[in-house]
Amino acid sequence: MNYLLSHEELLDRANALMLEIKSKNIKLHIDRIFTLEQAKEAQKFLESRQSVGKILLKL
Repeated sequence: MNYLLSHEELLDRANALMLEIKSKNIKLHIDRIFTLEQAKEAQKFLESRQSVGKILLKL
């Protein structure tokens, strides 16, 4: 198993991941973006298993 040993390690790994995403070495597929007011619809969409990627809530 590969567990994080500290909060600092968590931040280091999260920052490394964000750099990879920004440099487009890792591509994310975002299926839909819902507003917070649409959270109920987002949950229904998730439960319907129709998504093909990430479902985001915009704050």
